[in-house]
Amino acid sequence: RSQRRSARDPAYGVTSAARSVLLGEMLQSRVSRREDLQKALDNMTADDPARENTEAELQERGAVIKNLKEEQTATQRGTKAGHSSRQERDKPEMARELRSTV
Repeated sequence: RSQRRSARDPAYGVTSAARSVLLGEMLQSRVSRREDLQKALDNMTADDPARENTEAELQERGAVIKNLKEEQTATQRGTKAGHSSRQERDKPEMARELRSTV
């Protein structure tokens, strides 16, 4: 068996802290784009042909932002509770180590 680690190996997994940072960056870029769309919509006339598409994209962005905020909140709660992905992965190993020392 090869000793190389694959990208799917838990040691290369995303930690809760890294995931929270990534979600924050994604959220910031989506909010920025949504603000730009809102400004463009404010400058459009009522009969502008692009208005309908812009409104639809704004609604879609709003839904994406809401989902990202919910995911970020859940990730932050997990981190506060002390449940990082590494801790979850290490629990069985830590239990074996404790049993071997007792």
